[in-house]
Amino acid sequence: MTNFSKKLSEPEIRMIWDNTQQGGGRNNLLFRRDIAGAFIKIGELNQESEFGWVIDLLVPLDKGGKLEVNNCLAMHWKNAKARRGTLNDWKAAIEGKVQSENKREFQKPTNIKTNKIIKASGMKVHEVSPIWNKY
Repeated sequence: MTNFSKKLSEPEIRMIWDNTQQGGGRNNLLFRRDIAGAFIKIGELNQESEFGWVIDLLVPLDKGGKLEVNNCLAMHWKNAKARRGTLNDWKAAIEGKVQSENKREFQKPTNIKTNKIIKASGMKVHEVSPIWNKY
């Protein structure tokens, strides 16, 4: 898996994080949800941990994509590994389920349809956060 975060600036990484779906609940500053709904945590970039995440490309470089903010998404490391740069339907390794306000469960794999990737590729960063906060 390529480590794109090393090729991006901290403000660019922050823009990608800010453009990711909020996790819900009281911890929206710390947690987000990737395209499969898996929870990721801001301080766990490039960590293979429960809430670890990586930056993945919506359209991979070998399929004509570019390394730019609007082609990047924050993705749980297990899901990025499962996706492996495909533009086709793929099976996510984990999906985040919230059963109560404080309990998160990673239960089952889920199928991700191609149109979800296509929808995500239409997202643009609307607001820039100038400071990369360390949590």
